[in-house]
Order: sequence, then C-alpha cells, then structure tokens
Amino acid sequence: MRYIIGYDLENRNIQWTLEYSDSTPDEEMNSVVDGFTNRGFLCLWVQSETPIVASMDFYIDIDHVIQNRATMELNVVEQTVINTEEVINNVPVGTEVYIDGILQGTVDDGSLELEFSVIGSYDIRLVKKPEYHDLAFTIEVTNEN
Repeated sequence: MRYIIGYDLENRNIQWTLEYSDSTPDEEMNSVVDGFTNRGFLCLWVQSETPIVASMDFYIDIDHVIQNRATMELNVVEQTVINTEEVINNVPVGTEVYIDGILQGTVDDGSLELEFSVIGSYDIRLVKKPEYHDLAFTIEVTNEN
C-alpha cells in the first residue's frame, strides 16, 4: 500500500493518513502531495508492504518525519503484593514514568523500581519519545500472594 501522511512540525504531530493502492502511479502520488502542500499542509508519501498507522509508525524529529519507532520489550509484572519492590530492567534511560496519568519521574539508570503502599489497580505508562512507542500496562496490588 501507499500512504500520504500529513504532519505538523510546530507541534511535532502526525495528523492524518490517506491510503492508496500499490498500483497508484508515482506521478499521481506526487500530484496529491503537491495539492496538499499548496494548500498549506505538510505531507509526504511512503510505500509499505504492511499496513501502517502513521501516528504509531512514524515520529517527527526536529524537521524530519522518521519511520518506525521501536517497541519497548520489557518483562513487566501484572500483580504484586503491597510494600514489595518490583524491578523492571532494561528500561531505556530517559523514559518518563506515569502512574495513573501523573508523571512520577524519569528512568536514569535503566532500571525502574515500583513499590506500592496502597492496595489497588495502577495504570502504568512508560514514554520515551521519539524513539519508542508508549508502553502501557496495569499492575494489581494485593495484600497477599
């Protein structure tokens, strides 16, 4: 498939994607892109053998649109006991850690230590842009195994 991706450099956002068949001629793709840019949009076209979601598969770095953010491959826990420290290793340095939507800090040494003093369910989101997709998971904290 061929895709036209619209983006916003100022806010560093991918805004929209249009999908075309592989048989669409290059000249037609270039013409469509020219039409959008003449109306003030920033866009480009790409070809991919697999379906893409531009907001997930591309990011904007300074003044370039770059393909393929990596996925964080981490061993995360889904359940823990109250007041027990859980360590997640190999977290990219600079990753922001959000718990229930609130920024808690940034990983500075590749390890993330989590410890909860209240029983409940916690939504964790790890953010390291632009290099990685966000990683979201939930941890259930109980009072016993």
